[in-house]
Amino acid sequence: MAGQLEDIAELPVTPDLSTTLMYYYNAFFDLCTTRSSGMGIGVISWLSVRQYAEYELLDSFAVHFLHRVVKALDPIYVEHLVNESKANQKR
Repeated sequence: MAGQLEDIAELPVTPDLSTTLMYYYNAFFDLCTTRSSGMGIGVISWLSVRQYAEYELLDSFAVHFLHRVVKALDPIYVEHLVNESKANQKR
């Protein structure tokens, strides 16, 4: 995971995404609202992904792909949130 945030920083500010990728991007941020809170930032649960997929009537391939997308993005996004929180505490 180390170094991945630096790679993200090099991306264009507003990347052009296909309609399909934009769907998964929006789904990820919808699913971010399902995180548990408490002692730290929780991960997006598999059950939340499954419920979202059922609501969206996704086929089995799309469910699998959504789960893979969430599983790949989630640790990177959590690292970003942690770093942002630390930066805000220093202010």
